[in-house]
This record gives sequence, C-alpha cells and structure tokens, in this order.
Amino acid sequence: MNRIYDSSLVYPKEKNALAILCYKPSIEWCEFLDCLKEEYVIYLICDDYKNKSLYDSLSSSYNYLKIIFISDSECIENNFTNSSSEAGTAGGKLALAWDKGLYYFSRLNTSHEYVWFIEDDVFIPHKNTLNNLDIKYSDCDLLCSNHRINSIGFIGTGYTGDNWIHWRDAVGMSDLPWFSSMVCVCRISKKLLLEISNHVKSKGRLFFIEILFNTIAYHNKLTILVLPELGKLQIHLISRFSKKSIFEDHFYHPFKDFNQQKIWREGVEAEGYSLWFMNGTNGPTTLTFTNLKFAVEKKVKQLLIKILYPTYSILKKCLQ
Repeated sequence: MNRIYDSSLVYPKEKNALAILCYKPSIEWCEFLDCLKEEYVIYLICDDYKNKSLYDSLSSSYNYLKIIFISDSECIENNFTNSSSEAGTAGGKLALAWDKGLYYFSRLNTSHEYVWFIEDDVFIPHKNTLNNLDIKYSDCDLLCSNHRINSIGFIGTGYTGDNWIHWRDAVGMSDLPWFSSMVCVCRISKKLLLEISNHVKSKGRLFFIEILFNTIAYHNKLTILVLPELGKLQIHLISRFSKKSIFEDHFYHPFKDFNQQKIWREGVEAEGYSLWFMNGTNGPTTLTFTNLKFAVEKKVKQLLIKILYPTYSILKKCLQ
C-alpha cells in the first residue's frame, strides 16, 4: 500500500515536522496549515486510511501536505499499538492515529530532528505560535504541559488528580518513577522517538501516551521542558467565548468545531464576555473574564471561584 501521496520522500533536515493527528482531515485545517508551509514540513496522520478519493483531492489542492495513511494491520504487525488508555477495550481499536504517527516518525521517516504532534481538536491561535516556540525553546527532547511524578506506583480509581486510574497502563512497561503530562500538543525529538522505537522492540507495544513520553524521556536521561504556553490545554467551555481571552502564544483544547477555530483565528469576536475554567488537580483553579484579563488580582479570582463554582457544580449535576 502506498503510504503517502507525495512524490518526494526526502525532506529538508533543517525544517521541523508538524504532524496533525486526525481521523479525517478538515478543509479548515488545510487552509490554516498553508501559512506554515515555509517553516515546517507538514504531515496529516489520518486514522481513516480507506478514503483514497478524499486524500487524492486534498493532495492535489494542497500539494505541500504529506498525507500519511497506514493501515491498522501494519501498525499491529509492527507492535505500534496501545497508545490510548482505551485501546482494545469496549470495541476500541488497538492502533489509532497516535500509534501510526509514532510508527511513521520512529521507523519509516527519521529525517526530522523534532516533530510537533498536534491533535486536530487543538486550537492554534496564530500562524506564528509554533515557530515562536521553536525559536524560544530550540533544543529540548520533549516539550510538554506537565511532568507529574508517581514515584511509588500508586494506581488510583478515578480520572483526575492523584487518584488517576491510568497509571495502570505503565505497569510492566517501565520501572518507577513514572511521569505524566497532557500531550494533545507536544514536540518530540528524534532521540526520544528512537527510544520509543526501542521500547516497542523490548516490550512489544506502546503504552498510554500521557505517561509514555515523559517516562521514557526521564529514564533515558533526555531533556524535558514544561512550557507555560501549554498550560491551557484543558478548558471546559461553559459560556460564550471571545478571542480577547486568547493568548496568541498558547494552545487551547478541546475545540472540535473547526469552522469556529477559523473564525476566531481570523479575529471575529463573539459578543458578550467569556468565562472559562482551567481544569486543575482538584477541580477548576483559574477563572478569567475577558474584560478583566490582566486587571483581576489573584484574591479576586479566588473569591469569584468560591461564588460561582458551587452554582456551576449544581448545574452540571442537573444536566447529567
């Protein structure tokens, strides 16, 4: 099977790679990526590998794109599976776009020193966001949003904070300590991708990516940097949102409406004010109003949370 709709398989080594992980590519993403083609070699890692007519059309319209499609069976045969915490359970697939992306960049194409992996429901506010980070943090094996440690191997029963159930995915996969981070956006070096490939050779599969990257980087003495620009990756939208509350050097997740992403990026603002919560270890920890973005003191924010969060909790329960 031809894996890539592009005649050139040799890419400039001075450029970093940008890999968008998706089920099917969207036109809105392709239009935005067009403005990044001078700085990056751009790949779409598509979980749906059967829609050849769509890929042919996109490849013709956006000839800078390297559209990768790898079958589930090829990933499984090469043991690149289980990147998701739900892999193989309740009908879940063993090989998803993450498995295919890691397989591709650690085995089939190792020409890039660094690869940005970005899930397609991540909002990038500005065309310079990525390049500015590459200039600012030019040499590091893993750029990520967190580096939370589990030094004793405790496995929780919940899905947030210290009671995290997904630590179970590291059992038998790595020595302690284990580490975790949200990785819907992250930059991974060629050295770390090589160690991920070596892990697959040794253990016969991947494990949950939110533990995999940080843990393998740590145990192989690679450099890990937690970026403040990746600190807004867990946002629960509970009111209208305005571009005024967006930091252009940050990423935002999840935003699954690709057309709305395009509108915000083009500077069209929603009416009213915005209200959003960052999801912290013990629940919402930060509250921001658009028109008070830089003026609200920390104590005032905390007071607003105390007033508004109980109402938010009650409404959430009523809607469940």
